[in-house]
Amino acid sequence: PVKCNICSRNIASTGKISLVFKRHMLNVHKKKLVFETEETPRKVEKQFWKEFQNKCKVCVGGESLYMCPYCPKVVKTFGSLQSHLNIHTKDRKYVCEVCGAWYLHLSSLIAHKTTHSEIKFKCEFCGKTYAHRNHLRRHIDQVHVNKWKSLCKICNKVFQDIRNHAAVHSTDRPFVCSLCGSSYKWKKHLTRHEKICKISTT
Repeated sequence: PVKCNICSRNIASTGKISLVFKRHMLNVHKKKLVFETEETPRKVEKQFWKEFQNKCKVCVGGESLYMCPYCPKVVKTFGSLQSHLNIHTKDRKYVCEVCGAWYLHLSSLIAHKTTHSEIKFKCEFCGKTYAHRNHLRRHIDQVHVNKWKSLCKICNKVFQDIRNHAAVHSTDRPFVCSLCGSSYKWKKHLTRHEKICKISTT
């Protein structure tokens, strides 16, 4: 049975917190629930939190749980309850006009809005699309790149040897012909050139 820790009454016989129990907490003990003040939890004193913790704590099958006084949410730790209460006590400053999702910070709303954008980043391997480039990169790394291959962070292509490919994006030409001074990005190109250069200089 689910036992109310305020009046010790057995409310329900299920292992989960039932709707009947939630109604009991709100209807029978409404005056005993602390959160009837307009102050936010962050502004009140430690004593308030201790009292609140005791009154929101319920015991279900020997396990302590914490119930939100504003909604049916039930969590396992008091810290989780404190975090959850921000939903009810902080201003919903930034709201997405497309889907109604709300955020405490403008940066979070801006990041969220890109999920509604027409601009999508498409995976060249499977065609899956992502709203953010870094989400596409993570997808390719996790799904398509095995331990023998590497993903180029510049062009999003996969290579057996990323070090060799990196020269494509570099302006360095470290391989220089000792006969004529021509320079190359890759050693194999220098080797091929030197064979021709030796013939033409003899």
